[in-house]
Amino acid sequence: MSSDIARSDTETFDGRLEELARIRSFIEQQCRRFGVPERTAWALVIACDEICSNIIRHGYRLQPGGRIRVCVHCDDIGCTVELRDTSPPFDPTRSIEHNRIQLTVGGHGLYLANRAAAITYVPADAPDKENLTRIAVTFDR
Repeated sequence: MSSDIARSDTETFDGRLEELARIRSFIEQQCRRFGVPERTAWALVIACDEICSNIIRHGYRLQPGGRIRVCVHCDDIGCTVELRDTSPPFDPTRSIEHNRIQLTVGGHGLYLANRAAAITYVPADAPDKENLTRIAVTFDR
């Protein structure tokens, strides 16, 4: 980032698997617009894609009508993506410990997302409120 001014942009997407490409594109575009280093942008996109996929599959259970609000916020220290949804709570920070011998196909996305970025999750405190997932990456210095 070339400036000490924080920048952000927000867009809302349907909670459908078909929207994942648009969500990835939105995050990539904002990272480019804000001058985020490519490696940082890549980590954010990968982590956000996995978490959005899990919100849609396990939170909304692939049912229509769900929404995911995506806010990309960057400053001189790093970049954070906030995901807000109204699905039943699904905590993306709960990833199983992986044993190299017991790895199987599938089920490793949350583990990788948690390795790529710092992820925090705050479940909604009422049915009409939003869950908040923050995915943060700091810039390499």
